[in-house]
Amino acid sequence: MNKGVIMRRRIHFFMCSFFVICGTLCGLYHDDGFAQRTKSSQQAGEQRKAEKGLKDNERFFYYINFSVSNSVVEQERLVCRKAILYDMFARFLYMKFRFNDAYKQIRKSQELLIELYTMVLSREIEEGKKLLDSVSPGPIMKNDYVSKHYCNLGYSNNEQAKIYMVMADNYRTSLYSMRLYKYIQALKKAKQAKRYAIITYVTFRDKEFKKNSTIKDKVNDEPYIYSYLKIKLEAIQDENEKKYLLNILGDSYYQLYNDYSYYDDVWSNGSLHELPEYAEYEKEEE
Repeated sequence: MNKGVIMRRRIHFFMCSFFVICGTLCGLYHDDGFAQRTKSSQQAGEQRKAEKGLKDNERFFYYINFSVSNSVVEQERLVCRKAILYDMFARFLYMKFRFNDAYKQIRKSQELLIELYTMVLSREIEEGKKLLDSVSPGPIMKNDYVSKHYCNLGYSNNEQAKIYMVMADNYRTSLYSMRLYKYIQALKKAKQAKRYAIITYVTFRDKEFKKNSTIKDKVNDEPYIYSYLKIKLEAIQDENEKKYLLNILGDSYYQLYNDYSYYDDVWSNGSLHELPEYAEYEKEEE
């Protein structure tokens, strides 16, 4: 055989062998790199999910805290305390970079928040209805247009709160965040109903409100109308009635009685040792 042909075949063989080896090595490196990227992507996804859950919880606790802090209902506070502790534990795990474990505790916290919102909303809606029923007879009997208008707005908001609550109850049970955001809408409407009940009470008794167009124009200016209503309620002679209506007014405008926050109290005095899951975590860390 021609020497040139033999030489070309040898060169071809060596080149093929070289490319096969390089391809194998590259494949091994690619598989290892792909595995690393997959693991990193998964961890990043878990981090984003936990981070969003913690941010959502801040909003959920913010709105429910006023109702729980301003009304001493023992069962509501027990459920709220446990929900706060699970949220605290989730934040602790998040800082330890255990994002998946943190998200599990977030879900436990939100499950309790759903129970809490349901309890609080049922109470708020019922209280709003009773308050509206107590202030409505005067405006209706006297056919006071302005007072009746605000009373109707109160009943309308109370009914909307019921509708939003039913909507949240009927969302898929696993959609915790979606349900809780709808419960917040319901809670806002329930508090708005109480606010209109107070406005009805004041407008029916206050001739200045009906005559002064500036006051009526500023009824949606929350700081202004809150201050105005507070001044009028503080003039009530009956101390029990005054305290009761001032408390309702403050709560409807998201004010804390005596600046007491149940959420802050649990954060200051609560302990993760109250949770069985934290005891399990400590055993794992030993």
